[in-house]
Amino acid sequence: MSFSIVGSVATVLLFAFPAAHAADPAILIGFTETPDAERIDLIDQRPLEDKQTYRGSLNIMNCNYGVYRVGDDVSRPSRMQLLRSDLAAALGSELDGRSIVVKHYGIYVNNQLALRSSAAATTAGATGNGIVLEVLKGMAAECPPDKMNGGWYGDDEKTTEFSPFVAELTVAIDGRELAVRKVISSPKGNVRLRPSDEIFVSMLFDAMRGVTAELVEQLQSTR
Repeated sequence: MSFSIVGSVATVLLFAFPAAHAADPAILIGFTETPDAERIDLIDQRPLEDKQTYRGSLNIMNCNYGVYRVGDDVSRPSRMQLLRSDLAAALGSELDGRSIVVKHYGIYVNNQLALRSSAAATTAGATGNGIVLEVLKGMAAECPPDKMNGGWYGDDEKTTEFSPFVAELTVAIDGRELAVRKVISSPKGNVRLRPSDEIFVSMLFDAMRGVTAELVEQLQSTR
């Protein structure tokens, strides 16, 4: 079985999704930072890759194929500013005198299944080989979290057939480490990686606010 055609198709499909640029960030219309948000002692210790946009592997056999990482400069407000503001709104004085160290905060668009399915269908049509189609369609299920650099989701977390946003947040507070995540499924279609795109903007901020809400719930349940 040859995958040379698959590789070519994979590259073309990935470049059909242009990277978001800092020059035209997604804007959260009407955002106003919560008063006294600066009282929240939020310490950013994220690894550099969390902050940088990454298109994902071009190798269709790689578990990071089709998983787009959203960089810090893609949104206004930034994820850290929105996190601080939403924590202040939800918990306020409960966080006075407590430091929250952000160890990991990654946001991803997982287009893996959609891209593999498209590549598989194109390759099967070009080669007449249905085996290729079945192999590529089944690869997403063979990519567990430990084989991916973020952006994994379980079948039960996805509520529509379209590509989801995945937000992952790990913090340390009061000597404890808390890890939360939020999966937001597209309601209309697969996500166009453009900050000007209505679905992209809506899902991006829903993912940010959703993962913060998960963290607030964890903090409230363990206090």
